[in-house]
Amino acid sequence: MTEEGKSRCALYLRVSTDQQVDGNSLATQKAQLLRYTRDKGYVVTDVYVDAGLSGKDMNRPELQRLLADAAQRRFDIVLVWKVDRISRSMKDFLGLIATLREHGVELAALDQQFDTSDPVGTLTLHMLGGFAQFEREMLVERTKEGHLHRLRRSDWSCGPVPFGYRKENGRLIEVPREAAVVRRIFDLFLELKRRRAVAMRLNDDGVKTRKGNLWTGNRVTDILLNPVYAGANAYGRHKRRIPD
Repeated sequence: MTEEGKSRCALYLRVSTDQQVDGNSLATQKAQLLRYTRDKGYVVTDVYVDAGLSGKDMNRPELQRLLADAAQRRFDIVLVWKVDRISRSMKDFLGLIATLREHGVELAALDQQFDTSDPVGTLTLHMLGGFAQFEREMLVERTKEGHLHRLRRSDWSCGPVPFGYRKENGRLIEVPREAAVVRRIFDLFLELKRRRAVAMRLNDDGVKTRKGNLWTGNRVTDILLNPVYAGANAYGRHKRRIPD
């Protein structure tokens, strides 16, 4: 509290896209939050703005600065426009509330008209946090279904076009010169057993990558572990290690 007995308030604003940064979403959030603080008689100590960043995790510069300032007890309450502005992950969201409360700081969301200093508000906050995560998971599921639909049509929808191919009308088309290099990489690895040895042999022979660069062990690994060369369209791949 300030000397005048007024609650010190920190404002947190976030938008997730460049279009929202360039538009009026941030300005709208700030104007509404400032109007609310005036009505409540709060003293605004700082405004934290993460522009063009997703709410899927806590890795946001201004959110981290806010948490550091909370630890210094520089405000009594954090005010956001909606719950999903501060987090779309239920786990992160509940952890954030716990962290704030450890430092005597409450959280309030303007659009939902509640704050964590009230028991009913705390219950509502947990429910809304769950809905925020549910919305995000549904978005991920819809995106995944879109990818799978394209995969079933044999369309390439899995990132950069692999070495040895070009993309034409959504399909992978073999590039003979590059494809010959790919086949040679597999043959060399069977012979030499080491990816770096394969890279050195290619470089000694004057073979270049697509961009005209020298080969490295990691670049050779990308070729060896890419299931596309076994005739599969890859989605949701995981890294594996092979001998250097």
